[in-house]
Amino acid sequence: MPPLRKPTTFLLIMTLLCIITLSGCWSAHELNDEYILLGESIDKVGDHIQITFQLITPERDADGKSSAGQSSSQSGTPFFLVTGEGKSIAEAIKDYHTKLPRFVYAGHLEVVFISEDVAKEGIMPYLDLYARHYWSLDSSWLVITRGPARDMLTVQNPLMKYQTMGLQQRVKKQALKISTLSNFLVQYHTDSGMQVLTTAKIDSPAMPKGYEMEEWMVSNTALFRQDKLVGYLSPQEAECYNYFNQGFQETSFSLKTSPFCPEENLVVALNGKPPVIETTLGDEGLELSVKVKLDFALTEDTCNVKLAGKQDIIALEESVNEELSDRLMEMIKHTQQEQIDVFNIADRLHAMNPELWDEVKDNWPEVYSELPLKIEVDARYRNSRAMSTGPGYKE
Repeated sequence: MPPLRKPTTFLLIMTLLCIITLSGCWSAHELNDEYILLGESIDKVGDHIQITFQLITPERDADGKSSAGQSSSQSGTPFFLVTGEGKSIAEAIKDYHTKLPRFVYAGHLEVVFISEDVAKEGIMPYLDLYARHYWSLDSSWLVITRGPARDMLTVQNPLMKYQTMGLQQRVKKQALKISTLSNFLVQYHTDSGMQVLTTAKIDSPAMPKGYEMEEWMVSNTALFRQDKLVGYLSPQEAECYNYFNQGFQETSFSLKTSPFCPEENLVVALNGKPPVIETTLGDEGLELSVKVKLDFALTEDTCNVKLAGKQDIIALEESVNEELSDRLMEMIKHTQQEQIDVFNIADRLHAMNPELWDEVKDNWPEVYSELPLKIEVDARYRNSRAMSTGPGYKE
């Protein structure tokens, strides 16, 4: 038998290498052998933790059939819930795994709802397991619920196939900044360790029979000191807080009083960059200063205003300046009363003046609560020239 030629030997070796290295994934899971996790809730039941998972099956999502053979219309929802309980997150997860015949894939986990009761006790003990898994750090939102967290996974809304995905649409529409687990941990380890998290509750507006629909009411209102919930912002204060994150994006703004019609509302649309908040060292010590620069246009006029000249425009600008300044002042003063440094002034002070920070860091919450506050608002009227007077104006 003639000896093997070198090319033949090379091909045999390459074939063996391909068989060994490309034979498949030893840890792979087929789609029809797993559930997909979309949402999760954490509640406290007695001295146990209760975790509820919102799960779907790939085949159910593809053909509209449930795992039991029911159609979506028969089963009522395109997902199902599984609950586990235990003295720790790991025990609760182990408990629900005993109830499932399939592997759970958590790479699409959208949101973790945490009940108000758990948040008041402190949420770090329950987040340790999630922080050790890469799939939940940057993609999973943390949302505090005003009531049982599990209820958030059962919201019935025909406009949303999956409630957790519907939350994304709501957040995008409201231009909210929601903290992920990664964001929370970063803020937790800052000098102040304080932050604002998103809250959610269920709203069921009165509608005719057959048109009922539940909705999530979502806002950035939960005040956290370290990992504990200590209070809430009001809806108006939450709106002002969002200005610092998202700026003014044609934001509807109603004036309580105006120079033209004190008894009527005048609505304007604000447009501009986020307010700038700074810490300055003055003659009397540390001071907080907020500077806002924006423009606005009239969007609704219930008293038929006519801006006859420059003086009318100046009066309107001063009215907007005063109203916005009062609202920002109210929100920041509330955070000072609660001693919650939601703007992370501590980190800025540490970077700007390390020596001064060493003097105040041990009692920073008290120092923050007593900082003098100065707000400057520069709002300029933007005339669209589409309409110089209201449609109801009469000479």
